[in-house]
Amino acid sequence: MFKRILAILLVALMLICLVGCEGEKTDISATYDFVNDCQLAKSGSNSSNVNIAKCENGYYVAVGKYIYYVDGSLMDSTVLCSKPNCLHDDELCNAYIGANDGIAYNNGYIYTFVDAGLDYEFTGNELKRISADGTEKEICFYTEFTPVDWMMHRGYLYYSVKKYQNIDYAQSTKCDAYIYRIPLDSANPKPEEVYFAEEVEHNANVSELIAFDNYLYFWVGGDLRDNKGREVSKTLCMDLSTFTTKEMLSPNGEELFFPKFLDGKLVFGGGVTDEGYLYYKSDINGENIEPLMEIKKNEQITCDGKYLYVDNALGLTLGVAKGGIDKEDTVRTLSVYDSSLNLIDELCFESKGAYTWNLLPVDENIFLFGGKNSDDKPVIFYFDKSELGTLKGEKWELHYSYKG
Repeated sequence: MFKRILAILLVALMLICLVGCEGEKTDISATYDFVNDCQLAKSGSNSSNVNIAKCENGYYVAVGKYIYYVDGSLMDSTVLCSKPNCLHDDELCNAYIGANDGIAYNNGYIYTFVDAGLDYEFTGNELKRISADGTEKEICFYTEFTPVDWMMHRGYLYYSVKKYQNIDYAQSTKCDAYIYRIPLDSANPKPEEVYFAEEVEHNANVSELIAFDNYLYFWVGGDLRDNKGREVSKTLCMDLSTFTTKEMLSPNGEELFFPKFLDGKLVFGGGVTDEGYLYYKSDINGENIEPLMEIKKNEQITCDGKYLYVDNALGLTLGVAKGGIDKEDTVRTLSVYDSSLNLIDELCFESKGAYTWNLLPVDENIFLFGGKNSDDKPVIFYFDKSELGTLKGEKWELHYSYKG
């Protein structure tokens, strides 16, 4: 289960992150819609908790309990509230969404899952739909089961859940894992079962949902039903036209995981070598799997559709955690490749804390990050990808979009 441990470390690496673009659709694939397809940021997070959402002309950024809008042309950020004299510090602010499990955007609306309210006796979760200007909010769906993972894709919400077989679920590991979906344009949506993990029961889990074109990818884990000693860990590819699945394996039979999108192809993590990790590429439907590259054990990969990025943040994070590296001495480096693996640029980040930033992909124009500064004030900043190819090992300049 080394790969699962690696997955946990990668998720722990995420601090708070965002990424940006311009309003028009970039031409990295004839089948990919940056706005209404499952957003690329999901492929960099391995979880549903993504605090950015790309829209037609910019981005929405969730910082704490509030949403900010980033203009994709000017790269200026504003609180998503136009109320006169609003101080943007309470629940009456249009930008307020409360505690949330990330945000998503689809067809003119922002979505987020929140804890259910009084109407459901504070049990389960509600999907909140928010208008593009923040002035209108409504609960459009309720589930009694807390989503393990969720995403939007081509007019549907897809979400995975665990259903414990013992009412006292805190004392039980026996559960069933499912994926459901609902149409976002329905006034009274009914969940449709997409997948049931019938072979696992103890510690059953379905997560890491991501979709490209008409295919859904997800991870299934747990112990085999009626045989607790045998463990399952696999990534499946589902054809959304038929709901049929197949397991993603390398030519050597190794589990493939964490699919990413690169120039009309998928990029997967795969086997472990003495020196590092193998990565593979395939067609969008999971066919024609072949080796892509090998990276070192202290490195990780992300893709934004146009470029593939290899950086050393994982090694720095582990080094700081183990006490072998002082965080003040960290230097995060980044190598940038095109889809043919031609080296485009090499660079480093100017901030000593850059090793904690997760480079979530959204498009090929910028990396955008949002969070709180040392004074607990909101801050949003970005890096301009048009500068790639000119840095040649130098520091990548940071640009501020918002300072609270």
